Amino acid sequence: PIDNYVVDDFYRIISFDPHAEWKKGRSLHSFKGRIYQIKRFVDKVKFPKDDDALANLYAFDYNLKTRLYKGLELTAGSYLTTLWAVGNVYKGEFAGFSAAGFAQLDYRYKRWGFVVGGRHEVNGLDTYQDKTGLLKRYGVNYQVAEHTFLRANYSEGYRFPTIGEKYVEDKAADLRIFPNADLVSEKGFTAEIGVQQGFRIANFVGSLDFAV
Repeated sequence: PIDNYVVDDFYRIISFDPHAEWKKGRSLHSFKGRIYQIKRFVDKVKFPKDDDALANLYAFDYNLKTRLYKGLELTAGSYLTTLWAVGNVYKGEFAGFSAAGFAQLDYRYKRWGFVVGGRHEVNGLDTYQDKTGLLKRYGVNYQVAEHTFLRANYSEGYRFPTIGEKYVEDKAADLRIFPNADLVSEKGFTAEIGVQQGFRIANFVGSLDFAV
């Protein structure tokens, strides 16, 4: 209920998601696209001052997986998305984009497994833009015994604020939502050391995992 009215939301959603794969030799190429539109229709009788809300999103993703040498595999690609939206819980029109390039190497040698990778992003929303710098990932896995594995890894993360977090101003019952146009990106990392032990009891197979 909002102002003693029960609001019926009406939406129109259009989505077109083409994708294709092409394999040649040791390489697999993957292409994915997206055209997405969502529109929310407002009851003009109950809310004559509100406008319909509309958002358009266009995205393209390319991914390459290839075996370089025995035990060595490369995964790389790029991603691009653009957004244009006009809402009824934030003022004005907003446009944004996100572009990224990434690569990761996986190498297996006898009982060892190694991974090293990186990702770089550029994001923008309205007049705010931010670059991630190089986000790094490292990992190692060692098979101690037939069902015993030790692992260690480190990875960095990044999160760009959304339109809702920066610009939405609304009221739901007694809860008031305020915009925060000065909100900036968040960065962090995750580091882990762990061990996994597999076991079999009769026909029951399972594993125990401990990590810090």
